[in-house]
Amino acid sequence: MSIFDNFLSVKESEKIKSESASRDLIIEHLGEDIGILDFSAHRKYDFFEKKDNVYQFTVKLLSLDFLNRLGKDKRVKNVYFA
Repeated sequence: MSIFDNFLSVKESEKIKSESASRDLIIEHLGEDIGILDFSAHRKYDFFEKKDNVYQFTVKLLSLDFLNRLGKDKRVKNVYFA
C-alpha cells in the first residue's frame, strides 16, 4: 500500500457493487460500437476465491479501443480476456 492509495482510490459510493452497475459501466464504454461488439451473457463470475464484484460478459468482436477505455476507468481494477 502506498501513500497515494488514499488519494487515488475509488470512493465507496463509486464502486461497482451490482450486476446492473457493471452492465451500465460496460455499455457506457461500448459507445457506438455496441451493435458491432454484440454484448451479451453478462453475469457475476464466482470462480475467484475471496474476490467480490467480478463480472464476465461475452462479445463477438473485441476492440482494443474498448479494452483500453474499460481498463482506464478508475472503477475497474483489472481486465482479463481470452
